[in-house]
Amino acid sequence: MSFPKPFLDRIHDQISDSDLLIEALNDAPTVSIRYNTNKRSVKSSENAVPWCPTGTYLDVRPNFALDPLWHAGGYYVQEASSMFLDYILSFLKNNSYCLDTCLDFCAAPGGKSTLIMSHLSPSQTLIANEVIDKRNAILRENLTKWGAPNFIVTKSESTHWKSYLHSLDLILVDAPCSGEGMFRKDRNARNEWSEENVAVCE
Repeated sequence: MSFPKPFLDRIHDQISDSDLLIEALNDAPTVSIRYNTNKRSVKSSENAVPWCPTGTYLDVRPNFALDPLWHAGGYYVQEASSMFLDYILSFLKNNSYCLDTCLDFCAAPGGKSTLIMSHLSPSQTLIANEVIDKRNAILRENLTKWGAPNFIVTKSESTHWKSYLHSLDLILVDAPCSGEGMFRKDRNARNEWSEENVAVCE
C-alpha cells in the first residue's frame, strides 16, 4: 500500500535517508509487552527490550482479549519505543531526582502512566490527565487494572495546571500526534492521513 504523496514529499525534503524510513514503515510491526512486576516476577529473556528490563518482544501477536493475565493487569501491550521512558525514569531515580508528584498530561490510554506507576513508591503520586471522555474512561480502567492505588485521574485543560506547576516534580507530555507512527501498525492510518488532519494537531 502506498503512502500519501504530500507525506512522501515532506519526508524526502526533511530526512536525508528517507528511503530507509519508508522501508521501515512497510515492515511488519513488532509486538512487545511490559510486565507488571507487582503481579509477577520478570526473568531475563533473549527477546528483552534493551532499554526496559520489564519489556519483552513477542514472536507473534496473540489475541490479548482472550488472556486473563492481560485483563488482570499482569502486563501492558506497548510499543518498545514508548518503553524508553523506563530508561529516563531509572536515570532520574538513580540520580536522586524527586518524583513525589508526577503529572502525565496526555495520559490515555495509560501505557506511560502504568510505566510511571512502576517506578513510584506507595508514598508518591501520579496524576494522569486526559480531557477526552472516552479516552479518560480507558485510562481509568487501565490504571485500575495495574493495581497500585496512588494515582489520580483528572480531565483538565492545560490552563488549569498553571497555578500547580510549582508542586509537580515531573511533567510528561506525549502530545497528540499526526498519526504517522501508526502507518506500520495500521495500514488504514495512511488513508486517513492528510495535511489538514496534521494541522489540527498543532
